[in-house]
Amino acid sequence: MAHVSTSPIPSKKFKPPRDQALIQDFLYNKVHGKPVPNYLVVLQEDLYGDQNPWEIWEAFKESSYNGKDLYIFTTLKKKSPNGSRFSRLIGNMKGSWESEDSEKKIMAEGTDDQCIGFKKRFRFENSDNRDENYKWILHEYSLDQSLQNNSSSGNNYVLCRFRKNEKLEKPNLAKKKTRKGKANVTEKKRTVISDTEENVLGVAATAKSVSTVLCFLRSCLLLHLFHNV
Repeated sequence: MAHVSTSPIPSKKFKPPRDQALIQDFLYNKVHGKPVPNYLVVLQEDLYGDQNPWEIWEAFKESSYNGKDLYIFTTLKKKSPNGSRFSRLIGNMKGSWESEDSEKKIMAEGTDDQCIGFKKRFRFENSDNRDENYKWILHEYSLDQSLQNNSSSGNNYVLCRFRKNEKLEKPNLAKKKTRKGKANVTEKKRTVISDTEENVLGVAATAKSVSTVLCFLRSCLLLHLFHNV
């Protein structure tokens, strides 16, 4: 592991660099052996090796921005020497980076037709440790082939924003609370409706009883008048 660039301790008010800057100023310079800007702490670490995401975070969290983002240069590993596909395995517990979207083209600043690279988002998944699923996010930046150098090793370099996804748990908790709150409100509504229905039924029953009594009295009156005729 090595710090590729140095800077003061990351600020909590840090504003993330634009995608164009990450590709143009950092990844391009790294691939071509040029100095990278020093306003961002960029690490060099294997994100497709034996270390699990939480172990990488614990080792380098002091260099994180906003308490959630690490910027890391890493090298992609081909599944086979002559193949074009890359391995997305990570850690020693059958973990992997699973793609969440297709590659997004990143255009040079101020243009809409000059592609300088690509951005792709991955999430961590592990069938043996489901508690860590979705807690780790990877934004992977790669250079457009036209900007690559002739070195095969250089072509496999990518810049990653390695993110601790703390927001994952908060919405779930909020959703549970919301559902619970809705359930309580629904139950209260049901109680009110039940009480109302009971009152209506009571009134209806009373009205029916009064109607029956009136009919009986009218019958008695008619019978009395008939006998007096």
